[in-house]
Amino acid sequence: MSTVSRTLDSGARESWMATLELAMREVFEIMLSSKLEHPESSTENDLEFTAMVGLAGDLCGVFSFRCGAGAAAIIASKMLGVDLKEVDEQAWDAIGEIANKCADLFRSEIEAYGHTALLQQSSAAWVSLFRTFGIVVWR
Repeated sequence: MSTVSRTLDSGARESWMATLELAMREVFEIMLSSKLEHPESSTENDLEFTAMVGLAGDLCGVFSFRCGAGAAAIIASKMLGVDLKEVDEQAWDAIGEIANKCADLFRSEIEAYGHTALLQQSSAAWVSLFRTFGIVVWR
C-alpha cells in the first residue's frame, strides 16, 4: 500500500486558514463569551501552554492551540465559572477542550467541501518540553 502526500497550494491554504480562523472565533464567542483578537506582540517564550489535536483522513496533520499561562487561566476561569485565583490544573483541561472544539468545528466545515478528517485525542503540554509545528498534508 502506498500513500501519496502533497502539501496544500497557497490558494487552498489561505482558504482553509480563513475557515480555521472563523471556527476559532466562533468557539471563543460561544464557549468563552469572548472575541478572539490577534495579540499586539508575543514571543515564543510567552506561549507556555500547547494543546494538540491530531487530524487523519484527507486532511492529515496536527492542530495546535498555544497560549500563555495567564490566557490559559482566564480560559479555564471562564469555562468553569470560577474565580481566576482558583484555577490551577484545570487550565490544562480547558485549553485541551478549546483545541478539541476548534478542531472539530474546522473538521465539520471542511467536510462540507467533501473532504474527510478524523480527530485524534487532544493532549496539552508545556511548550518548553518540545516545540510543535502544525503541518497540514493533503492526501
